Order: sequence, then C-alpha cells, then structure tokens
Amino acid sequence: MAKKEFRLEYQPVINVQTGRLYGFEALLRWDSRQLGAIGPAEFIPIAEEGGQIAAIGEWVLKEGLRFWKEVGLTEQDLVLSSNVSGRQFAQQGFFNQIESIIQRTEIPPHLIKLEITETALMHNPKETIPKLEALRKLG
Repeated sequence: MAKKEFRLEYQPVINVQTGRLYGFEALLRWDSRQLGAIGPAEFIPIAEEGGQIAAIGEWVLKEGLRFWKEVGLTEQDLVLSSNVSGRQFAQQGFFNQIESIIQRTEIPPHLIKLEITETALMHNPKETIPKLEALRKLG
C-alpha cells in the first residue's frame, strides 16, 4: 500500500434473470515494481497473517467508492461489490469503519454489497449476528 502498487479492476456483474448490468465487483490487484504481477491467492493470505488485511480491505472499499462517485455510477444505480475477509469482518471496529466510509463518500448504502465468506460468518455466531443486523439496518 505504501508503494501505491495496488490497483482495482472492476468485473461486471450481470443479473441473470434480466440480462442487465447489475454492478461491478472490485477486484484487488498488486503490480509490484520489483516482482511483477502477484495474484491475490498469493498476497491475501500473507496480508491476513501479517495483520494488514483490514487496512487493505478498507482501502479497497474507499478507492472503489471514490471511483464509483467520480465516474457517476451511483447515478446509474449500479452496485459495487467488495470482498471482506474473515479477519476484517471479525475486527472490533469493522461496523464503524463501514459506517464511516459510507458517510464520507455519501454513497447510498443500497449500492454497496459486501461479500463475506460463510466460514467467516460461522466462526463466531454470537458476534456475527449483531454485526450483520447492524449492516442490514445501515442499508
């Protein structure tokens, strides 16, 4: 992140029932000046183990929403999907972080889709359910 070697690619998401564009999924890519392109399967586990995944996940959401607003995709009612790692979701301040990003970017919450793995959700149901309920209430 400090070297600004991360970038986002946006993969279209199509509604299979209507055949229309529903939105895009923000996909994190790392183009290292030293090592070349490094795939997410390589660097995401390292970022999780090293405790950097929350900062990276926050950057992905902020950058994705900044781009969304800049190019006017919110006006087209297109959804931005972003993956959330289990470690990021489990962090104490996760909900506040999401709420703060939504407030700062002024993106309507219904245009943001957070993709959280089932294993992350089932790891600690006592903490998971209130977080999911709070996110649902946020929109």
